[in-house]
Amino acid sequence: MPSRFAVAVLFASISIYISYAQQVTSDVVVSGAPLNDGYMSWDTCGADGQLYRRPSVHLNSIQRVAPDGSTMIFALPGDAVPHAIAPAGTGLNIMASDISPTEGRIYGMHRFDSQGDLLTQHRVLIDFQPTEMAVTSSGKTIVLGRYDDISQDWKYGGAPKTQ
Repeated sequence: MPSRFAVAVLFASISIYISYAQQVTSDVVVSGAPLNDGYMSWDTCGADGQLYRRPSVHLNSIQRVAPDGSTMIFALPGDAVPHAIAPAGTGLNIMASDISPTEGRIYGMHRFDSQGDLLTQHRVLIDFQPTEMAVTSSGKTIVLGRYDDISQDWKYGGAPKTQ
């Protein structure tokens, strides 16, 4: 068992490293992002320091906040509702759902460029509700989520997909 002194030195060295790594260099004013705009949280970070905000109410868009404080909206077509988002290269991937009167909930992958323009969209056949998504450097998309049957213990699922 390590001594108390060794634990204290280890903790102090980690604390110094964490404090140094999280220094704030400057503040910026975020334009177009008031507190009551319908977006709930800073959800995902992009490679270049962008933050992506998810809606808390029935909005069909994602808001990106750049390091300089500027904002951009990635709007989904129709009544699609975003479930999982993943920055990919210079754009954004959004897994969203829409309700069909004949088929029920339908999931789709929407790929946007860095200017918020929809590049592609296609239907995705999964049997769980997506909650998290990532795109690897090799282009593989990984989606995680939970099954809709919540009457029992939640069961989680995942699906990798190569672009």
